[in-house]
Amino acid sequence: MARMVEIDGERYDPRVLVAITGEERPDKLKKWEKLLADVVSDSRQLALRLDEIVSLKKSRELRLALVRLQIMADLYMSDDMNFYQGWTYVGETVEHLLYGSLALEKGFEDKKDKKPKKKEDKKKKEESK
Repeated sequence: MARMVEIDGERYDPRVLVAITGEERPDKLKKWEKLLADVVSDSRQLALRLDEIVSLKKSRELRLALVRLQIMADLYMSDDMNFYQGWTYVGETVEHLLYGSLALEKGFEDKKDKKPKKKEDKKKKEESK
């Protein structure tokens, strides 16, 4: 088992912290990072903490953390199937609850990446009907 990291009096597995924050030893955890770390560390908490999860503010940062969690789970699944299977379940379930779909299934969309549609594109679409 990995050596635990203490943050604000709570102990966390550094593998979980890396998956959620991108860092093994962050100085502080945001409220949503703490919640996600708790649920990932013990996926049985997921059902008990649904109210907190569905009340999270959607953000690009949270979505990226959920995607990172799922990618790392897939990469390390052969190391410890039970441990990382929980990560996958939590990541996918939370992402479905908050965003309605999985970024890895449909492709990650960021509002910054979207270009405004041109009037010409709109005309072509109407003409094809």
